[in-house]
Amino acid sequence: MHIEEKIVGEVAVLGLRGALLFDEDDRVLQQKITNLHVDGINKVILNLGKVHRINSLGLSAIVSAARVLQKYGGDIRLAEIDREMHDIFWQTRLVQVFHTYETVGRAIASFQSAGEDYAPVKRLDGDAARPRDLPPVPRSAD
Repeated sequence: MHIEEKIVGEVAVLGLRGALLFDEDDRVLQQKITNLHVDGINKVILNLGKVHRINSLGLSAIVSAARVLQKYGGDIRLAEIDREMHDIFWQTRLVQVFHTYETVGRAIASFQSAGEDYAPVKRLDGDAARPRDLPPVPRSAD
């Protein structure tokens, strides 16, 4: 796996390329997340558009990265997930854990938007993020 880093405001976009298959990938990703935290960046987008293979160790690396960020008070978004990878995230139920976006631009916007909690997403520490309370919809008199 190779990581390309780009900083957009307060958000780090990490473009992952290659295969996420080995323990070493986990260590490299954790080190990158830790370095970003030291630099004051706790909002991260993983661009998975150029990841051509992933296994359970690769999924574990992504989950571990999210845990580290949450420990630092940050969060992670996933972008450019292809159909095959989306199916893997669906089957493993990680779609309930991560916000995923079609593009990096939309993922960046999600960090900048005040209403980003539009869907429940499970925190990796066991607490669930909840959608914001909405006022009741008035019923029309029939």
